[in-house]
Order: sequence, then C-alpha cells, then structure tokens
Amino acid sequence: MRTENFEPSMSQIDDYEGPGSEETRRGVRWTIISGLVIGVIYALARVYFWDMGVNEITQHPATDIRRY
Repeated sequence: MRTENFEPSMSQIDDYEGPGSEETRRGVRWTIISGLVIGVIYALARVYFWDMGVNEITQHPATDIRRY
C-alpha cells in the first residue's frame, strides 16, 4: 500500500528560510492589533459592568404575601 504525502516539506513553505512576504507580515500585524483592540474592549466592559447587581444582592427581600 502506497501512501502519498500531500503536505509540503519545510523547505517548500514560502517563508521558511526568509523574512517572509509583506502579505504575511501585514496579516500578523492585523491579527495582533485586532487581538489588542478586542482585549481593550473586553477590559473596559468588565470595568464598567463590574459592580452591576451589587445593590440587588444586598437588598432585603420583600415581605411575603400569604394567602389564608
């Protein structure tokens, strides 16, 4: 049984031995920038919503209405 290897070897990859193409560098930059922006938005939302609901927890429950 013969198995064919369709995966490229390390030497066949575009930027294995070089600095990489401009397209690759641009893609890496956008990935890092978008990750940082999403992280900042998440951190700001967490700080803004951190104390939400604290008043609801510390309030005493209303008196029960009982039916007789």
